[in-house]
Amino acid sequence: MDALVSYQPKISVIEQPESIDYNPAAVYLAGLNSSAGRRTQRQVLDTIACILTGNADCVSCNWALVRFHHVSAIRAKLADGYAPATVN
Repeated sequence: MDALVSYQPKISVIEQPESIDYNPAAVYLAGLNSSAGRRTQRQVLDTIACILTGNADCVSCNWALVRFHHVSAIRAKLADGYAPATVN
């Protein structure tokens, strides 16, 4: 488990972000009903994108490259700083 926690997944950043209509994070956020919900989820997605890329926001993260091992590493990293129910 220690190897998983120390693993630093790196996903590429999209240099020329695709049309906002095709961006998974933007589409997800647009589908939320409240501005407070969009703001909260944007912060969460930005945090995850930063873990994946090192410096990108959720719109410039190449989500299509995220695989199971990335998700496992993200969950492990978030579990270090958040309550288990929050990470889920």
